[in-house]
Order: sequence, then structure tokens, then C-alpha cells
Amino acid sequence: MKIPATIPVYAANLPQRKERRESLEKQFRGRNEFDLHIVSAIADKDGAWGLWQTFCAIVSQEKEKGTPYFVFCEDDHVFTANYTNELLQACISEALTLDADLLSGGMSAIGLPLYKSAHLYQVVSFTGMQFTVVFQKAYDVILANRYEKHVTDIFLSEICSKKFVMYPFVSIQQEFGYSDVTSANNKVGRVDRLFNYAETSLHILTKVKNHYSRLDRAFIEQSTADLPDDMQIPTYVINLPERTDRLAHIRSQFEGREEFDVHMVEACRHSIGAVGLWQSVCGIVAAAKAADHDVILVCEDDHVFTANYNAKLFLQQVVQAGMMGADVLLGGVGGFGKLYPLQNGLFWTDWFWCTQFTVIYKSAYESILQADFKETDVADEFLSKLFSNKMVIGPFISKQVDFGYSDVTRENNQKGKISSHFALAEKRMSKFYSMLYGLDIRDNMGVYDEYMVSDYLRSASPKALNIGCGTNILPGWLNTDVRPETGAVFMNAAFSFPFDADTFDYVYSEHLLEHLTYDRGKFMLSEAFRVLKPNGVLRLAVPTLDFLLKMYANPTSELTQSYVRWSLQQYAPSMFADFEADDAPIPVSLVLNNYMRFWGHSMLYDRETLVRMLEKSGFSSIEIHLPGESNHSFLRNLELHDRVVPAWVNDLETVVVEAHK
Repeated sequence: MKIPATIPVYAANLPQRKERRESLEKQFRGRNEFDLHIVSAIADKDGAWGLWQTFCAIVSQEKEKGTPYFVFCEDDHVFTANYTNELLQACISEALTLDADLLSGGMSAIGLPLYKSAHLYQVVSFTGMQFTVVFQKAYDVILANRYEKHVTDIFLSEICSKKFVMYPFVSIQQEFGYSDVTSANNKVGRVDRLFNYAETSLHILTKVKNHYSRLDRAFIEQSTADLPDDMQIPTYVINLPERTDRLAHIRSQFEGREEFDVHMVEACRHSIGAVGLWQSVCGIVAAAKAADHDVILVCEDDHVFTANYNAKLFLQQVVQAGMMGADVLLGGVGGFGKLYPLQNGLFWTDWFWCTQFTVIYKSAYESILQADFKETDVADEFLSKLFSNKMVIGPFISKQVDFGYSDVTRENNQKGKISSHFALAEKRMSKFYSMLYGLDIRDNMGVYDEYMVSDYLRSASPKALNIGCGTNILPGWLNTDVRPETGAVFMNAAFSFPFDADTFDYVYSEHLLEHLTYDRGKFMLSEAFRVLKPNGVLRLAVPTLDFLLKMYANPTSELTQSYVRWSLQQYAPSMFADFEADDAPIPVSLVLNNYMRFWGHSMLYDRETLVRMLEKSGFSSIEIHLPGESNHSFLRNLELHDRVVPAWVNDLETVVVEAHK
């Protein structure tokens, strides 16, 4: 990729907005790192539509030029005191390595930011286009929607999968007292408040990151690897005796779960349901304090375990959260704000709704008992505001059953209301997971579909699980993905599989394991072993290090140089351009670096390591195959990767193993 000597900047301006043009010119005056072009915006009675058309015309022009990236500005952009050319260049370089679509200098609203580095956050959604670096990767998807009517920032937020913002902000919007696009921004002071709130949320997340970074996570994980088999959590379930339907339901949830020491607690009665719930919680906490319990679980009688629940993992999470200083840990919520990923499915959050499954630690007892709860307060919101060290488990292991009525929250008396809250929260959590694991983010993120799964398990023979299927929807298989296409269901392979042991005859995964960390990959293999029937077969297709190491040892061979040239031309054209004209062979180290870092790779395996990991997970009779080949007819011709890369490349890059339970 040829990096421009100066950054092309295209600023949209309506000619009659002279004061905005003058402001814009002043912002870029003396900044020689930019090549500023002020573009006459397309005028339309719908200002948002005019801006979209203007933006698309610029993208089309830059695509024809082959420009690797450009800056799109609105005429209300103003640089903050944080701006330096060095900071911008560093963030652009980092964004390029992260395969970015967009990089913003500052956003007016941010959805689920994820810390990436000291000066970069990735986001699920955003608003604000006053200073945005648009990368070549995004050109085609933008132009494919050129003639549809869109609000530029909101639509780009939906169609672009990798969006980043600089931290601290280097750009905000100047208030001119009017907006040609967003009428709500005509109110004086509103824009300033939006940008201040958005940047403050990143300040908070950075402080959270710095706080938890001081913890020894490896020690915490090692300390909880082997918990006592008889470990139990004192569990208090709140119920009104006349709610017999709820009582029967909640008893069924804990039946046979020996990890819970369950106590049924009659709810305190009050004319205001929220007050009664808080009084019930306080009574339980007082009893826990008197009994000197280190931790308790408080449940409401509408709690239901999701398919993600795993007893061993949950107990580890309870202990690990406590070691990290949590005051409360939620099993699932109907709403939440920002997230910061900790470890082992634990996330810090800044606020939450719903307390149907709440772990409370000893550190929180006194604060709860001394809190000034008023009749206008709501228990879950009050508890959320009471503590800063609050965590949630993801994926959720608990939701609320929709009984069609609520003793606490009046609006939840509407049938389906509480279910919609949890569905939206799960959807947001799924998007955050996709961003966390380097996957694309789309608006139509699915959730675990119990109906489709139960229907498949009832009728299929043999039963076969396809993990991380992507677009490879295999007939006769239960196809799953963290980003499911039509014909697939949601499942996050990094966490407990939502299936009973000994369920499947076959489990298959192609080019997924390498996207997981070593520990998560190991856990995935153990889960695959668990859900396979005796004599069941696991088939894995993964990129292998073996061929790269052979190439590194034979850098001048015809095959090595053919592969190196193909790979760099496809995925790193700037590297290829730098070395192709040299008399010497192109260094294999370039490809080796790309292979380790690109496409969201976290852990790559040679054959020996993969086989030994499978053996440690309990598998035996491990066989090596070429793509498409198998001794089992049901496992032949499954691989799709040779449609992504040439067949000769796939044969080099991919190793296929089959292992038996």
C-alpha cells in the first residue's frame, strides 16, 4: 500500500455557510500534513441525504485513484488541544494493522467501546462524522449502498465492521447554533455535552483498564483451576408464597444442582414492590453477615438458567470475581452500559438492570445494609449505583422468565416486555464478543435458538455439530456460529457448549481454533470431547505452522517463492512492492509475520502441538488427512476454505486432523 505524503482531506460545505468555511480553513491553516479540499455539499431538503450523496461521491473518486485512505470532514470540525500529527499518524498506522474500515478523531456517541491500545478504542456503533479517516477496505461496501437513502454516520456504523476512535479525542464539533443534518443539535450546548459524555466514558474505561491490569490474572486463574468438588454457594431465593407458579418454576431450576445450598425466603411485603424487594435483599444480607458467609447468591423466583450455564465454570467465575475485588456479580442482565473484558467470561460493567441472579460478596454487605433506599428507588438500579466494582457473566447464564406480571416493575406487566429486554442485552453482548474476538459485527446478530436446536436433535441421524460454520451451511448438520447466517444458530465456541454430554456423533470445525487463545482453544476441545458420543469423531481443519517452518528453512525454493509472492500480493501489497524488484528472494519472514498477526489469529499450531492437545483433551486414534478426505463418508468434502484461496494454497496451509472419543 502506497502511503500518501500528505493526507487527502475532503470537507463538505454548503456555499452559503461561509462562517463554517472560514472556521474550517482556519483549523487546517499551517497543518502541512493535510491536503485540504473543500467540497460543495450536495444540497437537498433532507440534509442527511445530501451529506450521504456528497460522501459517496468522494469515496467513488478516491476508489478510482486507489487512495489507501482519506479524511472526510464536516464543516463544523475543530481540532482539540490533544491533536498532534504524530498521534494521528500513529493511530492511522495502528488502525491499518487492525484492518480498519473507519477511524474517527472524536465521536458524539459511542456504543460499546473496546480498549485496543493507549490511544485507540474499537466501537460497535457511533455517531459523529466531523473528522473521519475512511480506509480503502470500506470503499466497496459504502458504494454498494450509494443510491439508498441513509444517515451517513448511523449507516456507516451498521455496515462497517471495524470502527475505531482516537483517544483522547483530537476532533469535536463546533456549535454554530444550527445543524443542516440533525435538528436536535440546534439546541445550544447539546453537541458539547454529547462529545464530553462520549470522551468521559473512554476516560472511565481507561481507568478501569489500568485498575484491573495491576492484577495477576495468571495467578487468579491458576488458583481456581482445581476447586473443591463439594464447593457450595449459599443461595437465597425470594418468593411470595401465593406465587405458586413461580415457586414451582424456581424449585425446578435448582433441582439436582448440588453446587447451590438453597434457602427459600418469603419476600417482604410492601405496597411498593421495589421497596419490598430491597427489604428482602437486606434481610438476606443481614443473615449472611451474621453467618459470616464470604459470598452468597440472591435469586428472584423468575430466574431461569440459560443453555450457557456450566457448574464448574460458574464456581470458578465466582471465586475469580471475588479475587478481582467484585462487590456484585450478575449472571445475566436485561440491560447494561459499557463493558470491560476481564477473564474467563467475566466483564466489568458501569451499570445494569435486573437482579434475578446476583452474587453478593462480603465486601458489599455493609454498604447494602447502610444504604438510604427511598420509596422512589428501584432495587436493581439502586444496587448498580451503589457499587463501582460490579461484574456480569457473558454469555449470560441466567435470564428472567416472562410470567406476564411483575411485583416490582410496573412496565414489565406487559407480556413479552422482559423477554425483549434480555433479547436486546444478549444481542449487544454478542456484538461485543464479535468485536472482542476480531469477528465482523452486523446488526442482525442472532442468539441461541433453542427451538431450532431441539428440532434438530429430535430428528437428525447421525447428529453432527458444525462449529464456527460461517457461510459453510452443511446439510444434515447443526450449524453454529457467533455470527450466524440463515440456517445456523448462535453459539460462542470459546465458552460452554449448550448441549448435554454424549449428544453428537460428529463435531467439525474449519479455520476457527486459530482465532481462540490457547486457553480458550483448549476449552473448546474439551467441550467437543464432552458433547461427542463414545466413539464419536472430531474433525478439525486449521492453518498449520509446519509448512511455514519448512519454507523458512528453504527460502529460495520455487514453491516457497511462489507462495510468498502470492500471499504478499493478496494480503500485504506494500511489502510485496518493497521487495519484488530485489535480486534476492523475497524474505519468508514477511509472510510468517503476517500469518501470525492477520485475520484475527490468536494461536497457530504445528501438527505435534495439535495432536498433543487433542490427547490431553481425552481424544485417541488421531489421524492426519488432506482437505476433503476422510475414512468416514460423512466427513468427506466438508472444507470450504479452498473456495477462499486457490486449492494449491489450501493444501499447503491447512492440516486436517480427525480424533476419536
